[in-house]
Amino acid sequence: MVPLKNKEEIMFIGTPHFDGLGDFISSNTYLTNIPQDKLTIEIILMNEQRRADVEMSIEHSKKLDQTTTDMKKLAAALDQEKKKTDMLLYQMLPVKVANQLREGRTVEAEKHGNVTILFSDIVTFTNIAALCHPMDIVKLLNGLFQRFDQLTTKHNIYKVETIGDAYMVVSGVPEARDDHAIRMSNMGLDMIQETNHVINPVSQKCIQIRVGIHTGPVVSGVVGTKMPRYCLFGDTVNTASRMESHGLPGRVHISDTTYHQIRSVGYILERREGIDIKGKGIMDTYFLNGVSNDFDPGRNKCFANDHETTPQRTQLNRDSLPLINTHRDKPQSMESSTFCSII
Repeated sequence: MVPLKNKEEIMFIGTPHFDGLGDFISSNTYLTNIPQDKLTIEIILMNEQRRADVEMSIEHSKKLDQTTTDMKKLAAALDQEKKKTDMLLYQMLPVKVANQLREGRTVEAEKHGNVTILFSDIVTFTNIAALCHPMDIVKLLNGLFQRFDQLTTKHNIYKVETIGDAYMVVSGVPEARDDHAIRMSNMGLDMIQETNHVINPVSQKCIQIRVGIHTGPVVSGVVGTKMPRYCLFGDTVNTASRMESHGLPGRVHISDTTYHQIRSVGYILERREGIDIKGKGIMDTYFLNGVSNDFDPGRNKCFANDHETTPQRTQLNRDSLPLINTHRDKPQSMESSTFCSII
């Protein structure tokens, strides 16, 4: 502060204070107006550096948050795709086998002492295919097999394969279970009922199927490295196929072995006279016609406590059943006594 001579005024001399370059520029001040021995310039530059660091930190934090959000979305999308891939893989191979292959492990052949296998085919399918457009055949098989696939979920049964009009399932493989014959019997009865909802494109009537069931040992394993297939080997597979091919339209035809597995639980069983089974000789077989009012799976000593697959207590309509005979509407094609089935 300096008083001016001959004037009633006082002059103040000082260094201006600026918080940043913005204030400096807006004041129309020049660097030459600031004494070089003052710290104002250093303070301005330090403040600007600090402000720049804060802004960069905020921007980096925003980018990091956005990146984290994007990564979470990507991880969720990958998880969904993995679930879809696993679901598709588990439809092609048993879960246990698929997990072993995915982990790079070799799937060893496994012997199963007692399982139940079911075969079914459409009656006069060859004639139907000859008289229909291929698209009609695809629709017919797709509509029928989708219903059968739902039944495999209901009864917790493993679908092995479909070849043409043939449908094959197994219970007791790859995971052993004591109630395999009962579950498969229920599956067979439900399959007959489901055909009432599928129309023959030629006759416009409900289609008919034959169902054959047999119980016995098999060996399972994975064959091949490119598009590996889960295979079942053994005479049990062949015999189950024979039960189907020697059965009758609209009937569930079971072997004597399966009969002894299920006879005590309340099924309606009809003994069939000994018939000559190709490659097997004379065999005593039975027709499974339904379940009685006193149906109780718990009476079977091999049955577990899970009764969720028990069918409704119904009996097949006997008026619509054909007479018992050994007439075939299509030739037998399996010559060997050991059958290999793959998926």
